[in-house]
Amino acid sequence: RVPVQFTGAMLSALSLGWLEQQQRLFHHPGLAACLGLSASALILFGLSFLRADAMPLWYGLRMDAWGALAALAAALIFGLFCLFPSRVEQP
Repeated sequence: RVPVQFTGAMLSALSLGWLEQQQRLFHHPGLAACLGLSASALILFGLSFLRADAMPLWYGLRMDAWGALAALAAALIFGLFCLFPSRVEQP
């Protein structure tokens, strides 16, 4: 068995720590948050294949894997909004 919770906690801490150290690279507001959510979702998705407990499958993936994919999709959509803000003028 693989220590999934400890591995997930360490990977999450390392990825979020790296994002915190690289704040100067993110010039668009909210981009670092989108990258953090993307990293967390990718870690959760990857580790869902290592879990040994029984859980229902849907189209061959566990429910937590589907949740991670939904979070990744949301992070990518919000990331696009951060990179390409609307050009509507505020009154």
